[in-house]
Amino acid sequence: MAAPTSPDVIVIGAGLAGLSAARNLSKGGRSVLVLEARDRVGGRTHSVTEGPYTIDLGAQFIADRQRRISALVDEFGITRVELDSEGKTLHRDGPGSKVKRISEDSLPLSCLAQLDALQSSWRLESKVKALSNADLDKLDTISLSELIRQKTFLQSSRSMLAQMAQSELCVSTDEISAFEFLQQLKSVGGLEVEAEEYYMKEGSQSIAKRMGADLGDAVILSSPVSAIDLSGESIKVTAKDVTYSSKYVVVAVPPQLYASIGLLPVLPPHRQNALEGWTPGTAIKTIMVWQQPWWTPSRLSGHVSSPKDIFSSVVAGSCANGQPGVLVLFATGPNGKELLKIDSEQGRIDKALEFLAEMFGCTIPTPVAARSMNWCAEPLSLGGYASFPAVGARKKAPDLFQPFRGIHFAGTETADEWRSYMEGAIQSGERSARQIIAAMTAS
Repeated sequence: MAAPTSPDVIVIGAGLAGLSAARNLSKGGRSVLVLEARDRVGGRTHSVTEGPYTIDLGAQFIADRQRRISALVDEFGITRVELDSEGKTLHRDGPGSKVKRISEDSLPLSCLAQLDALQSSWRLESKVKALSNADLDKLDTISLSELIRQKTFLQSSRSMLAQMAQSELCVSTDEISAFEFLQQLKSVGGLEVEAEEYYMKEGSQSIAKRMGADLGDAVILSSPVSAIDLSGESIKVTAKDVTYSSKYVVVAVPPQLYASIGLLPVLPPHRQNALEGWTPGTAIKTIMVWQQPWWTPSRLSGHVSSPKDIFSSVVAGSCANGQPGVLVLFATGPNGKELLKIDSEQGRIDKALEFLAEMFGCTIPTPVAARSMNWCAEPLSLGGYASFPAVGARKKAPDLFQPFRGIHFAGTETADEWRSYMEGAIQSGERSARQIIAAMTAS
């Protein structure tokens, strides 16, 4: 069946956000058309098979508190794999420093610096709880670096907090405003929220595949959008030399791609200004699989914290029953940019094995499967898994992702809850669908 050229709603992007929007619109009785540039659904979720193993090259971990994606896992009968985190974490302050064994919840600082880090965390948590748009003028004009400086007394705790933030946010603390950082924390429920409890045996992309299958012919793959025209009564969207029209469009691609789909020129100048300074995150994910976790006999969890290294963190993705053994290495933010110099996937894998040998102090067994994904080089992402407007940009455009002339915005960067996570992508799609249904009902 040929897709309609004039559906009720056009959705640009078949990642979790776009599929969530389309699914909710369809459930609401509206006809939808989803245009996806890739030859697959899922966006920044991408699961591949290596022998008997499914490897998530993109988003992977989920927490029970993320209720939307957890509900989809249950609805689709997807298998949860609980993580085994027993044992000590390895930590080093920087390249060449001594590797220490620490408890998962401890801070690798002196007693005085630990107290400083804890008090700064309490002050930040208090700021998060009280955050409102009234804080925009003040907090969006200073960087996260400045906020950390204001909230800490010691250089050691200041440096550690900055390095940890850069690892999580995928950008430098100089590139993100204090307001954006606090808003990010507020969207996930604060500093102490656990976001890595399990992953899916079938891979995260299995959720997108199921949602895409339910939508059927409404999803058109390999159809990159090249132009958006707001000059007529309806919005015209051109993809692969075909022009579609609708009164409503959901843009569900990362903001760093808005220019490539022809959206940037049709937005108001102040929004263009804010988006042109958008900072994509640096994220390279390397995942390795062994038949068993070789680190557990040494009473290690497999987790590694090394915020000043190229690989700033390692998360153990092993099953609770011990088979297989999985380590996920993240090269993010400013430190991760060093890994961008290695073009080949095998070169990045070799670098990761060298790093693991340094941290664990032993020869690393040859993995039975290994992959490394550079999301910065992926032309339909151009970065991940978090990205942010430049310092001061949100103040210029506080309405940045508000609906505009029938265009609605989705994507984890626009989420009100769990921004930068899969849960955030799904929430943003639900929100945009709800806004459109309300607008259609009122008209």
